[in-house]
Amino acid sequence: MPQLLQNAVAFNILDNVNIGVQNGATFALPVKPGAFTWQTVFGSVPGSVTVNIQVSIDGINFTTVDTSTQVNGEVRQIPALTAPFVRATISASAGGTTATVIAYYKGRTLEGVPQFGTLLYTNVKQNGNVGAGLTTNWQFDLPANTLANNGDSFTVETLSQSAANATNKLTAISTTAQVIASESGVPTNGLPRLHRVHCIRTGPTTAQAWGEVETQGGASLINIGTPMTDDWRTVVSVKFLSQGGADNDIIHRMSQIYYYPVNGTYVGL
Repeated sequence: MPQLLQNAVAFNILDNVNIGVQNGATFALPVKPGAFTWQTVFGSVPGSVTVNIQVSIDGINFTTVDTSTQVNGEVRQIPALTAPFVRATISASAGGTTATVIAYYKGRTLEGVPQFGTLLYTNVKQNGNVGAGLTTNWQFDLPANTLANNGDSFTVETLSQSAANATNKLTAISTTAQVIASESGVPTNGLPRLHRVHCIRTGPTTAQAWGEVETQGGASLINIGTPMTDDWRTVVSVKFLSQGGADNDIIHRMSQIYYYPVNGTYVGL
């Protein structure tokens, strides 16, 4: 899956690679349209080099929209970029050691259109727990540096359905490091159960999170201020877990994950 290029954050889309013909990794752009500024940096001056910025609609077929041949490096800008995917490539070179391409994307919201966040993941697969063990109904891997700044956050909503029996049933949303919110018990006998969680980065390896679990006709359960220890500089797995006494005591119905950049004042702990 392409890594999300953060809005208004400088990031290396070619990171100190050996100079030579190559295609860099694919990155997804957040809020669109936006201005795309990029800079080439070389470990030693090449005799010649051609570095390109390419864009794509499907993430497979790319077209060059800007090119640099300055062997001493330079900063260039594409005033309005609207394609969903971007990458850097080196199409020709001679001499030199390493190359870095630094990208800075500044997306802008459309006037009159509220921006509620970027939808990262949708799952409507109807799948259940297996046996009496803990089942991972779905897993989504947040790309490294998705939460790049303190105050960046994501939310998860998951709806599941409990079987109409008296078996104890557990549902939970977790990350790689720990469980954010969970609920165990029989009160959801035959009823839907809705999980909501919100996780806010407070540092490279810390975050605060809260979780809420609602059941039709029942009281809400809220977990407040869960301290997180995931390393947001690496891939972090978000999971929905379920457990019952037999197959399909819990059926997953639908889930979504949204990403929200801080884009404002952050007050730390």
